Amino acid sequence: VYPMNAPKQIILLQARIHSVTLDDIKTYITQSLKSRKKIVLFPMNIHILVELAKRPTFKQIHESLASIIFCDSVLLVWFSKIFGLPLPQRVSGTDLAASILIDRSRIFLLGSSKLVLVRMQKKYPSICGTYSPPYAGTWSKTESAKIINLISRAKTQILLVGVGPLKQEQWIVDHFTKTGVLLAVAVGSAFDILSGVKPRAPI
Repeated sequence: VYPMNAPKQIILLQARIHSVTLDDIKTYITQSLKSRKKIVLFPMNIHILVELAKRPTFKQIHESLASIIFCDSVLLVWFSKIFGLPLPQRVSGTDLAASILIDRSRIFLLGSSKLVLVRMQKKYPSICGTYSPPYAGTWSKTESAKIINLISRAKTQILLVGVGPLKQEQWIVDHFTKTGVLLAVAVGSAFDILSGVKPRAPI
C-alpha cells in the first residue's frame, strides 16, 4: 500500500500521525496516482484517537493500511508542540475533500443524504457516482456488495467515504482492496459542509 517517499510520522498519545501539510498530501496524491499506487488516507482527531484506543486490534490494522494519517485537530497540534513533536498544521478533512474534488476526476461519494449528494453532483463535475447508504451501525454483506458494485460500475478512481468515525474507517479497512480504486479517503462530514447543507464551524 505504501508508495515511495512516505511522509514522516510521529507517535503522539500512542497514536500514529503523519507530519504533513495539506500541500504535502496533495503532492503525495499526485505522485501516487501517477505511479498507480493504491493509497488510503485517514484523519486523526481526539474522538478517533480515544475510540481507537478502545479497539487495539482494529487500531493496528487501521495504522497498517493507512498511507497517511493526517491531523484533523487543532488540539492535537497543540499537544504535539508540548511534547516536542510539532505537527505543521491541522489538515481539515473538508478542505482535503474539496481539493480532491477540484483537482481530480472519477470520484465516487459514499455517505450522507440523497439531497446532499444531488447538490454535490451539481457543484463538482468530477463526481462519477454517489450512494446514500442506509442509516445503520454496520452494513450487511449484501449492502456492502451493492456498494462495491456501484463503485466498480462507475469506473471510480477515487473514493471519498463520509459516514462518520470509525464506521468509515472500518468499511475502508474491510473493503478497500475489493473496490478497485486507487485512493480512498475518510472525510467525515465534508459532504454536508461542501454542499452547503450544514455550516462550517467558526474559525
